[in-house]
Amino acid sequence: MANTETDTEMTIHAGETLNAGEMPASGEAADAGEIPAAGEAADADAMPAAAEAADAGAMPAAAEAAAPVYSADDLKYMKAALKQAEKAILIGEVPIGAVIVYEGKIIARGYNRRNTDKTTLAHAEIACIRKACKKIGDWRLEGCTLYCTLEPCQMCAGAIIQSRIDRVVIGTTSPKSGCGGTLLNILQNPDFNHQAQVLYGVMREECTEILQRFFKDLRRRNKERKKMLRMQAGQSAPMHAAQSGSSDTAQSGSSDAAQSGSSDAAQSGSSDAAQSGT
Repeated sequence: MANTETDTEMTIHAGETLNAGEMPASGEAADAGEIPAAGEAADADAMPAAAEAADAGAMPAAAEAAAPVYSADDLKYMKAALKQAEKAILIGEVPIGAVIVYEGKIIARGYNRRNTDKTTLAHAEIACIRKACKKIGDWRLEGCTLYCTLEPCQMCAGAIIQSRIDRVVIGTTSPKSGCGGTLLNILQNPDFNHQAQVLYGVMREECTEILQRFFKDLRRRNKERKKMLRMQAGQSAPMHAAQSGSSDTAQSGSSDAAQSGSSDAAQSGSSDAAQSGT
């Protein structure tokens, strides 16, 4: 495909691993789908509510109308996206993964690295789009299908439409940031010059479970950390009191000794003077 336009490339850093037989892609970066507002941050203290609850599993009304039939390929590539999500867990990120498939092969992979790379752009879908464009040699990704474990946010949904991706397969929905039909339907807005086909709920239980598992562990680690801080605070208080007491005693002793010395010297001097005068 001829590249007739130049788009500003989003700078993201990440790493990916391709299976033998799949086309390699360079550089990788981030998490595409976002965890519902409070939870996505995955900061040690941020406790998500919507994401972990993974009520995010409920498909948008439009998708529930007809029970979709998932093909073997859809299941296969969503499993690949889930493997990317597992990579995010290993570096302490919210587990969201994505892959882009072109002509029956995975040409790009990505997983959430937002906290690691310290950039809002480090979403799985954005990473995939960047790498797929480089692989194909064009900003247009016509004929491609993007698989993501969590419904894309507004940024990623917009990038999907801008890159002309034909089809999007979503694992589980995002009640706080989903723009593939939950909050907004950027992917199929008829006012845009491109709309994507969307399939919801492929491996929904697995995509939901990995988020629940991550946030459950995050809560446990936060609880343990706070408990340890309280214990350390409790241990340091008596120690501080003991040090303070020792300091006061030392100062009191020094003062008493100084006063005693001064008094003895004064008395001795008076006595000597009296005897000398006599």
